[in-house]
Amino acid sequence: MTFAKPALSLNDQRLKLESRGLVMTDAARVERYLGAIGYYRLSAYTRPFQQDFATHAFHQADVQRRAAHLLRGGGP
Repeated sequence: MTFAKPALSLNDQRLKLESRGLVMTDAARVERYLGAIGYYRLSAYTRPFQQDFATHAFHQADVQRRAAHLLRGGGP
């Protein structure tokens, strides 16, 4: 199977999230999450914090902390 898009590095994945408005208090921590669970799984946990599903732009909030809380099994 041939894929049309090349894989992004952890740094590039983090930059993509940042360009969409994800406020990061610890960039290294975000990259560790991306490496451990993957971009698409992490992005599913950030979906409740998006203001526009078409552009995936985030509400201005501490999404990193709140998404990590959800990922660890916490409630909204």
